[in-house]
Amino acid sequence: MLMINNKSRIFILWVTAMIATIGLTGCVKAEISVDVKQNGSGTLSMAIGITQQAKALASNQGSDPIQEMKKAFAESTGEAQDVKVTTWIDGDYEWAKAEKEFANLDEINNAFTENKAFNKFFLARNRSLFRDEFMIDAEFAPLDGGSAAGNDFGVDPSTVIQLSFSLRLPGKIIETNGLRDKNDPNRIVWDVESKQAVSIKARSMSWNWINIFIIAGLLLLFGIVALGGVGYFVYARSKKNKVLKGGEPTQNLPIQEADFIADLGIEKLLLEINTKVLNSVGEIHKRQGEIALVWKDVHSRDMTIDVRELEGNNISINDQVYSATTEDTRSGIIAALRKEVRK
Repeated sequence: MLMINNKSRIFILWVTAMIATIGLTGCVKAEISVDVKQNGSGTLSMAIGITQQAKALASNQGSDPIQEMKKAFAESTGEAQDVKVTTWIDGDYEWAKAEKEFANLDEINNAFTENKAFNKFFLARNRSLFRDEFMIDAEFAPLDGGSAAGNDFGVDPSTVIQLSFSLRLPGKIIETNGLRDKNDPNRIVWDVESKQAVSIKARSMSWNWINIFIIAGLLLLFGIVALGGVGYFVYARSKKNKVLKGGEPTQNLPIQEADFIADLGIEKLLLEINTKVLNSVGEIHKRQGEIALVWKDVHSRDMTIDVRELEGNNISINDQVYSATTEDTRSGIIAALRKEVRK
């Protein structure tokens, strides 16, 4: 585990004192940084840069600050194989950096729990179904406060070294007391001072897109299934209503309407029954001397009111004989309807 511990802190102060004794100022830069990813993993790193001039003067006195940095990193990490140490030159500064990947926030909190760099350190992630909240509440100790190194060397570290702590959080930064990087809105920087502690606070909000996409997909699938079910029901109902009984529909038959149908108002009465009583689920079929209302009940059984012309000024309604008068015809049709409904 990469530990930003007391050894690393003493090393920084040792470099500070060494540079101060050779009369240089503002020639050391150091940064402790944490980069947090959406899933709570991330990277912890520490980098120190020193000017070529300061390195040359130190080398003349028999010391190599970069090698001392790498040695301090090795001591602070226990030479863990998963810690990556790199060096590079950027302008007038030569840098050494140690970094380590961490699997969760507990690992990074443990790395800062027992050390002298921070008075306190708490980095957390609050999870919910649709969004996550990341927050930090920490306090960086004064650069020379509480360390024997500062008293022994008698040097103000701020005159020689520029030390900062940076944090990168996922999502949108909604609250912080640090400085935001104009090139990276998710990165926040705090400059560490020599004489007083620095409060570190920040909070970010990040949408949990995986859960959002899963729930949206399930809702969409449910909607498609429901819509398909309604469509199938409407189609099946429409097809059912087109089923004919006993012959073809009226428009497909060469029909010559019988006089008794018009004279007795039979077709009109059957149309009223179909519309007002049967909710238009039935169909009317006509042949020469015959008219019928055909439908299916809720149990898909065939129902019929069949009216036929007979000799002797009579008619039959479902094989029951009635005189061909308007009153008797109406009574017979109503009786036939009641009988069919009661089946």
